[in-house]
Amino acid sequence: MDLVITIISEKHSPTLTVRMDNEESALFALHLIDVFADEVSLEDGLIVRGRTYQQKTPELTSNLRMFIENHGSRKELWQLYEIISELSDGEYYAVITQAINEGDLNAIKENLLHLNHPDYDELMKFKTEYCIGVLDNYDVVHYDNGKDQVKIGEADKSKRKCRFCGRMMPEVSYKKVAHTISEGLGNKCIITNDECDDCNETLGKEIEQDLITYLSPLRTFMSINGKNGKGKIKDDSFALYEDGAKSMKIDLYEKESPEEKHWKFEKDGDNFKLSFTHPQMVNPQDVYRAVVKYAIGVMNEAQLPYFEETIKWIKKERSATELPRLCFFLDQHPGKEGKPCITVFTRKNEDRSLPYSYVELQMAGVVIFAIIPFCDQDDRSFSKKEDWTHTMDVLKIYKKMPFLKSIAPNKDETERIMYNFDFKKRREVE
Repeated sequence: MDLVITIISEKHSPTLTVRMDNEESALFALHLIDVFADEVSLEDGLIVRGRTYQQKTPELTSNLRMFIENHGSRKELWQLYEIISELSDGEYYAVITQAINEGDLNAIKENLLHLNHPDYDELMKFKTEYCIGVLDNYDVVHYDNGKDQVKIGEADKSKRKCRFCGRMMPEVSYKKVAHTISEGLGNKCIITNDECDDCNETLGKEIEQDLITYLSPLRTFMSINGKNGKGKIKDDSFALYEDGAKSMKIDLYEKESPEEKHWKFEKDGDNFKLSFTHPQMVNPQDVYRAVVKYAIGVMNEAQLPYFEETIKWIKKERSATELPRLCFFLDQHPGKEGKPCITVFTRKNEDRSLPYSYVELQMAGVVIFAIIPFCDQDDRSFSKKEDWTHTMDVLKIYKKMPFLKSIAPNKDETERIMYNFDFKKRREVE
């Protein structure tokens, strides 16, 4: 006799089969299912009474871990624990004690979507009405920042060809771990295998540091650990830094000379506004370069020949004075801990009124939207107002996202960046 138990979440549906051919295995199966069921017995055959749809609780996680630690030799149990741990407290999942077909599985996942998202019908309407322009025109590849490393590109170092300089061993080395998105932005898991040590170091210093600096206030607010910790923004007139868990501190110093005071503070009751100039210079075009560089880092190798001019621009081997706007939107559904993730969209038709490829970089509660420039599958730069307007009219989902700001990075030079923040006291919910 076999016990089949399937745990179904929105993303996963692992099945464990336990052969109960002796007393020890039968007890193991009963104790396992007891973690999830309300009643289990072997009288007159296996009887399991429980709710198909259950919610994750701290008690469930604790009970499952305790059970697994007593049976730690079974690898699949730890895989099950990881899946349960990924769920949010209160999130629904399903428990099925029998084999199920694909149709039943899809129906259960559909029910989970309704249970976990009360606004599911409205959400589906939103996707149908506003995402159709994206899904009809683009293939989508997404890389999340989860627990396990995701490695893009050739695994064998001796066969790697750097996607930025085209060189192989022994001309270049591949000793360092090349984080696709800068480690300074909190990325630990998304790795590009075929980025040589030279390009990793040079592009990290020349362009990626500008993006890290540009986003540093958001990293502070979202408490995101970079390569060297959370960092601190400061000069002689102010300091912005984390002061304990989930607590931010702002130090402001008056100066005799107005030119030395790089901040402005306005208070209105419990609300206040803070403006400050970042002490480090930033090249907005390098900010754009870094975002596009990340996209090149996750692309399929077969697509790279389309972006030879793009890569030259990333490496500053060519200049640019007409670029599309770099847009910043509020992320309404930020990932865990604000860690960065990346999505690359590639046009799947011949409609050249739309850009061949664009990228979304999501982190710290912000979505950065960038059209990838200089692709040889495009016949325009998308810097002109009419081309940009048409693109946004088709990709109408971006018109529904809360807009923060955009920059036109047509000058390839450093400048001071001014930040404006408006803090309002959260309303108490009765």
